[in-house]
Amino acid sequence: MRHLAVQRLRVARATAGITVLVASLSGCYTYGPRSARDDMSGAPIEVLLNERGRADVVQSLGADVLSFRGKPISRVDGVLTVAVDEVTYINRPSSRWSGERVSVPESQVRDVNTRRFARGKTLVTVGAAVGGIVMFIVTRSFIVKGDSGGEPTNPPTQQQ
Repeated sequence: MRHLAVQRLRVARATAGITVLVASLSGCYTYGPRSARDDMSGAPIEVLLNERGRADVVQSLGADVLSFRGKPISRVDGVLTVAVDEVTYINRPSSRWSGERVSVPESQVRDVNTRRFARGKTLVTVGAAVGGIVMFIVTRSFIVKGDSGGEPTNPPTQQQ
């Protein structure tokens, strides 16, 4: 019985460690305004299109495109080229892409945002995950330490 409890504790610790590692590596991100130092840094960007931009990307991205996200490739002569990962539409669900290159003149871009690590969101996510794991361990330790339902160690003596 003790071996089982130790094994469960090891599994719970390993699970907690993996959860914290995955949460810290994937993290939570948010998109915010680009700064001058973000220019073509390679960080993922979100390109929001204006009315003319939405009309001109119908051939490459489809109709009713609101924005697209991806890795910036180049900015030459006022044309932004992006390897697209996701396209957001006005009246339908987003779609995933696999890095197709799309070029858009900057005159058709309303705004460009950069993906940034959101420390607060990540801390909340990691805290919730660790709290859940701790509760799992605590509740399991009560079960393991509880009554096993087996024979008592000192059976009562019979009186005659």
